[in-house]
Amino acid sequence: MKSDLEKKNLIEEQCRAASEALFKKRKEMTKFQKECEDETRSMLDYQTKMETLTKKITDNKAQKEKLTNEINVQQSNLEQANNQVSDLESKVGKELPLLKRDALPMLEI
Repeated sequence: MKSDLEKKNLIEEQCRAASEALFKKRKEMTKFQKECEDETRSMLDYQTKMETLTKKITDNKAQKEKLTNEINVQQSNLEQANNQVSDLESKVGKELPLLKRDALPMLEI
């Protein structure tokens, strides 16, 4: 009988030790699950931020391209205007002596 009582006590002790170990493992697993959930949430936040920044970059590139095109058009317009001014200055420069000659007799009158 003593042997059965010792076996029973040994089994109860092993059961208590296993229960404590199981409790600690469950507690540890719960902690890891919470950390995993937190990290997943954090990763999703970063992914959302990255998508937002990627969209901003894409929008900014499109805006830059649009502005570059507008600058090129305005540069072309400016060159055309400068050429027209040069042509007019050249024309006026050629006609100016004629105007001076025509104006001189009027001044003498």
